[in-house]
Amino acid sequence: MDGKARIRTITECVEMLHKEDPGNRTVTVNGLRLLVAHGEIPHRRIGRKILLNYDIVRAYYLMEE
Repeated sequence: MDGKARIRTITECVEMLHKEDPGNRTVTVNGLRLLVAHGEIPHRRIGRKILLNYDIVRAYYLMEE
């Protein structure tokens, strides 16, 4: 990575995680939305869009394993 934040929507983050580990379907859009709503993952809201730093999301799920 070149130091730039990879900012993605919730759906894009889930798709990227599924591409990294095709056999793992425990990460879902609704599950990630709940984590955001409970303040577990930092986010920015732009209008109706919720934007996340993909690297933070990935680190969160790696820590959970």
